[in-house]
Amino acid sequence: QRQQQQQSARGGENGSAADGSRVAQLERENFQQSLALRELQDRVKEYYVRTVRSERYRNALVYQKRYLALVACQFDGSVERALQAISKPAPHTQPQGRARFRAAADAVIAALRLRNLARKWAPSKQQQQQQ
Repeated sequence: QRQQQQQSARGGENGSAADGSRVAQLERENFQQSLALRELQDRVKEYYVRTVRSERYRNALVYQKRYLALVACQFDGSVERALQAISKPAPHTQPQGRARFRAAADAVIAALRLRNLARKWAPSKQQQQQQ
């Protein structure tokens, strides 16, 4: 045994072949372990992303709940005001000044948009000639 150890220490043929196979085996094990480690890292990252996503979703639900509670509280008062406004007959008034101009401008814009929509949806002359 001592002779074999001395030969392997000196770099004898039997020792170097054994060392080479041992190194190759260690490299394979190291490669397999690194693959397993990468796989575990990917799993951890995936779980972290899922956790962060669910936490954001939960926080969004909390804010939505707060908003809806606030809207519900305001809704009670607005319903009462709306019912009161409906029950009273509103006086007939015409818009004055700037409001009147805006109403006229909105009517012109609406008419132009309708005309453009009608042109867009109307069959074109080329389509009529093809038929």
